[in-house]
Amino acid sequence: MVIFAPPCAPAVLNAYSTVPLLPELRTFVLHDYNIGSFARFHQPESVLSIHDRPDFHGLSHLEIRIRLDSENKKDEFAIIDETTAKSHALWYVTTTEICKDMYESIIDLHLPAPITYPGEEFTLWHLHIMTQNLPYEFSELTGGDADIGEEVESFGAHYDPHNPQGPPSGFGIDWTKREEVNHIPELLLIASPGEWEWSDDPRARREANPNHFSPDPPAAVKLTANAAKEAGLVAGWTPWYHGKPERGQRVEMRQQVDWYSPKWPWDGVTMAGGNGTEVTNAKKPARIMQRPCPKTRRVSSTKKTKTPGLQRQKQSNGTTTA
Repeated sequence: MVIFAPPCAPAVLNAYSTVPLLPELRTFVLHDYNIGSFARFHQPESVLSIHDRPDFHGLSHLEIRIRLDSENKKDEFAIIDETTAKSHALWYVTTTEICKDMYESIIDLHLPAPITYPGEEFTLWHLHIMTQNLPYEFSELTGGDADIGEEVESFGAHYDPHNPQGPPSGFGIDWTKREEVNHIPELLLIASPGEWEWSDDPRARREANPNHFSPDPPAAVKLTANAAKEAGLVAGWTPWYHGKPERGQRVEMRQQVDWYSPKWPWDGVTMAGGNGTEVTNAKKPARIMQRPCPKTRRVSSTKKTKTPGLQRQKQSNGTTTA
């Protein structure tokens, strides 16, 4: 029986509304976000926690940023406004520290200065993003290779914090369609004897290293076709850096989810109490094993690297479990 590792605790992105939040809008926003976070595969990288604070109604994004800072809530957050229902988009607001670092970096590099407005304490950097696309952008902006300065540069040489930024980032991508999503989650698992295959054939090793960022691994492992189908996964060669495993051993690996498997029904994802995600009416993965989770890597706000778009392939190293 394939054993899935339990999901790591997802990152939490808080969202605030500048308008009174009707239950229908809350559900609507969470539905879109859960699609983009791959919640139906039981292991979303992030969840959206929505707060309807009447004292935030009618405030600007900068005013909310300053008020949250005064409450020692300095993390990035999302904004729901009067356009969200029609646009299917939210605003992502970065931290005050990054806002100030971005401005100083632009001035130091003699780049076109952002537009400033009288009475505003500092230039706020925020990005209008399709809600389905926000989980990916949130991950890239806080722990990946994205830079909010690079993300908003298409809206003019001089960054304008009052620019409505249309169409939103990610416009036109439908995260319910497999052919439009290049990043498909991989799940960490333990395969029992008879459920895995091992090979040191050059073709298998090459398939286990699709991006060729490093030399091909010395060997590769994957689930058998039957084990993968039963678990709702796609059998594919993944790197193996150990000796040839014995037939009676269990083998740890990552395998990509099968987008079309009935193991992952779309109606299995519902909203839990208006926040986050809860999986119901879906077949649970096989037995669960405990495992430590990695810490999120934060990147510098002034790093000048291009966003890699939806292309993000993950490397995985197999290990043997007795």
